[in-house]
Amino acid sequence: FDEYRAHLERLLDKSREFLQVIFDKAKANPKRIAFPEGDNEQILSACRELIADGVLKPILISNDDEEEVKAKLIHHGISEKDVEIVCPLNDDDYPDYVSEYYNLRKRKGVTPTDAQKRMLDPHYFGAMMVRKGRADGLLGGLTHNYPAIVRPGLEIIDRKKGVCKVAGLYIVIIKGKLLFFADTTMNITPNAEELADIAIQVAEYARNFNVEPKV
Repeated sequence: FDEYRAHLERLLDKSREFLQVIFDKAKANPKRIAFPEGDNEQILSACRELIADGVLKPILISNDDEEEVKAKLIHHGISEKDVEIVCPLNDDDYPDYVSEYYNLRKRKGVTPTDAQKRMLDPHYFGAMMVRKGRADGLLGGLTHNYPAIVRPGLEIIDRKKGVCKVAGLYIVIIKGKLLFFADTTMNITPNAEELADIAIQVAEYARNFNVEPKV
């Protein structure tokens, strides 16, 4: 019945078909996703649904008192065993992350004190969790502007080998057609070579969703 229901949903709406592919892939291999706005009510509400669907393992990053976060989990009906709660300042990896960030950015003018402050920022801490393999990905931006979300990743997470430009991507479904737009957020005036590189990246990305790209 689950397969039949999924088949009907795909017939009804292209967006549902696309989301079904995402959910199926996520369920097959749930990832550890860090949420730097881990104490936000909307984030917690979404995490409850994602946990119920079995699509990911949330890591909630917050500078709030851990007991306050646990109280919010109870309010949203989330079991503590289903999430990891991380407070940067009290985390065992904090000193190592500070040292790692300082070594990465000292030639850019970052001081040891700067590194300590940055690693108290959940977005920077979350990006370092991804770099160090403690998290598989990071999802943020609900309560912060775009640069605040993107900058930590650009400073901390290495680019894929062979990639010359980091690019932003929007996925748009309109009138039953699935479109991938890039770069719409990062590079204002890419040259021909950079534009070609971005197009190749997007084509590879589209194939992750069972889409054969047409550039």
